[in-house]
Amino acid sequence: MEIEEVFDLHHQFTLYLKRSQLDIENMHAVQFAERKRAFFGGCMGMILLMRDEVSRFPPEVQIQICTDMLVQISKFWEGEINKLNQS
Repeated sequence: MEIEEVFDLHHQFTLYLKRSQLDIENMHAVQFAERKRAFFGGCMGMILLMRDEVSRFPPEVQIQICTDMLVQISKFWEGEINKLNQS
C-alpha cells in the first residue's frame, strides 16, 4: 500500500523545518540529526498515545482531548516566542 505524501513522516519533518523557519542548508549535521530524532520520537509518542489511550474514548471526547493538546502546544510555542523576544 502506498501512503499519501501527507502521511509520510519524512515529508512532515520537512514541513516542520519550514514552519520552524529552520534552514537545512545552514544547519550543522549534528543539529539536523538530533532534531530529526526528536521529531520522530515525538511522533512515535503521539501515535502511541492516540492508539493506546485516546482511542478508548468516544469520538466527541477524542476531539476534546486533541483540542486540549493543541492548546497546550500553542501555549508552549507562545512561551518560547516570548522568551526569544525578551532576549
